[in-house]
Amino acid sequence: MKPLESIEELIQLLEKKPLCSLGCIISLDVDGNRIVLDGNEGKVHQNTTNADCSVSTTLADISDILEGKLDPTAAFMMGKITVEGDLAVAMKLQTFLT
Repeated sequence: MKPLESIEELIQLLEKKPLCSLGCIISLDVDGNRIVLDGNEGKVHQNTTNADCSVSTTLADISDILEGKLDPTAAFMMGKITVEGDLAVAMKLQTFLT
């Protein structure tokens, strides 16, 4: 997989994944752009909603995670990913992305 070049490209990639497997709502903040992964409805959107967890990172770092170049747990420990809310829910995102 080539590195992601835009938020739109990331959204298209996320829309192809089985969102219902998350079973929760995760707000993903990528370079200041909010993407909501709604595992309850199986949709990706950018609407404001109450998320079970909020995760912030950069497009470069999430691209590296999706490519397998960066381990999500290591990224968290290095401060490349920040989490607000339920850490157990954030762990579901790790499984979903890798």
